[in-house]
Amino acid sequence: GTDERGRPGSLMIPAHLHVTGTGTARRMCTTRWKISTCERVARAWAGLGDRHPPPRSWTFENILAITADEFARARDHPRANWVNRYPFLDLGWSRPDAVAWWEAHKPADAPPVPSSGCTWCPLKGSRAWADTVRRCGPDVVARLQRLEDSMRERGPDIARDARLHRSRRPISAALIGHAEQPALPGMADSCADGGACFT
Repeated sequence: GTDERGRPGSLMIPAHLHVTGTGTARRMCTTRWKISTCERVARAWAGLGDRHPPPRSWTFENILAITADEFARARDHPRANWVNRYPFLDLGWSRPDAVAWWEAHKPADAPPVPSSGCTWCPLKGSRAWADTVRRCGPDVVARLQRLEDSMRERGPDIARDARLHRSRRPISAALIGHAEQPALPGMADSCADGGACFT
């Protein structure tokens, strides 16, 4: 495993896991897979090493597809050389507005664009889990169970009692029958029933 900076030797649990008695574990998805990943790639493109700060005159821009119905996720970047841009917020577009524009302008053979979200995101509601099983196939349940077991066996103490599903049951048991639930319109694999994962 790796830590939040991608360094080897540490198994993190970068997810909002459901833990009996304490509610949920601290979530690190944003730091591990968004902020740190974007910074690492941008630094590589700029020819900078891990320990070399960019010149103060440099500015990195993040273009983020956060829509008006999840505006609470928009915030300034924590680093001085970075600026976050939110074009959908500038336009006042909600996710349905963005989807409607895409449907009107996309190439005829373009596939549908799902809402972003990890296959195993613990913030999903029942209908979003159903969409995951339907989209990925029944084999995904076994893979999710292996992931959950691995986190419980190898993770820090707080993960020993953690579950991916909000019911706090083993994920393979919690997802029984989920593929038969109706799909979420326009959201092939959303992260939460409300459409916002807040990461």
